[in-house]
Amino acid sequence: MKDLRKVFIPDRYFIFKLINLIIKLFIIKRARVKVAVEKVTFGIKNGECFTLLGVNGAGKTTTFKILSGEIIPTSGEAYIGGYNVSNDLYNARR
Repeated sequence: MKDLRKVFIPDRYFIFKLINLIIKLFIIKRARVKVAVEKVTFGIKNGECFTLLGVNGAGKTTTFKILSGEIIPTSGEAYIGGYNVSNDLYNARR
């Protein structure tokens, strides 16, 4: 448990990307809700290679769109280099 706390603390010098309980909902046709991503949490160290695996419709593309700033999460936080992509996208992209 101690090691997990190290990984999931948004520290710009230790961790490069952090996704914390990201949820993304899309409203479709008459207030129906489509859950694209639900409670995803992971951390990636600087220089680490990773991938997301999952079946079609699992939310892989939506997660990367949140990381790139193309869409904002419904709730949760996404950090790149210690900067929140929802609030400080310019510095997150540098």
